[in-house]
Amino acid sequence: MTFRWKYRILVAWILFSASVQQVATVNETAQIPEVNVTQPEIETTVAPEPTKSYTEYTWIASDVLYDSEGVVLQASVLDEYDGTYLVTQCAYRCLLNAQCRAYNFYHSHHVCQLLAEDHTLPENSFREEPDGEYYTRNAFLIDQVRDDN
Repeated sequence: MTFRWKYRILVAWILFSASVQQVATVNETAQIPEVNVTQPEIETTVAPEPTKSYTEYTWIASDVLYDSEGVVLQASVLDEYDGTYLVTQCAYRCLLNAQCRAYNFYHSHHVCQLLAEDHTLPENSFREEPDGEYYTRNAFLIDQVRDDN
């Protein structure tokens, strides 16, 4: 870089610095009108602390007096649920339905059938089904294990 370019850059820098100082002086001496801005009052509420207690239950298999594995009951079906992966899910659905007397559970198809009748009626009959199991309403019971309330 030649001397001439260095001189030009130095002059430009001096002029720039002077203009910045002049702007700063004008801003410091200028009268800015004061504006009163009022913030609206915000009402805050605090949510209550969530409870950290819970109740824990476990499933109890009752004594079944007959062999239900590999057989299903042919009876009138109240409801059928796909996507039931555990027999206790089927038991729970039966306990929720007041009309349910028994249920068939199909393992590989993941199907639960709620039945309006159980095996005690003479017109009902069992049919062999390698994938299925038959249970009465009270085959599984829920027992409370822990209560932190």
